[in-house]
Amino acid sequence: MDIKIGVGLDNLIFGMSQEEVKECLGKPNKISEKQKDDGIVYHYNDIQFKVKFDQKENSKLYSIEVYNPEVTLFNQKIIGKNKWKSKLF
Repeated sequence: MDIKIGVGLDNLIFGMSQEEVKECLGKPNKISEKQKDDGIVYHYNDIQFKVKFDQKENSKLYSIEVYNPEVTLFNQKIIGKNKWKSKLF
C-alpha cells in the first residue's frame, strides 16, 4: 500500500463516506466517537490503520493513521526508518 500525499492511501481517498470506506476495507474492528474532534474513528486492527470522519463535513474521511510497517511513501517503507537518516525527499 502506498501513501499518496493529499489524495489518500491506495483505494482510500480523502472525502469518502463511511459506507465507501466499509466497502473498501470491510467492517472495522471498533468504531469510536471523538467528542473533542466531533468525529468518528474506525479502527482496523488487522491492517493496522485508523480512519477518521468529520461529522461537521457530512462524515467524510479526513484522516488516515497508519501503523502497518508494509505501507510505503515514495516507494519506500517508512515505519521503522531513522528519521534523521531518511532520504525520502
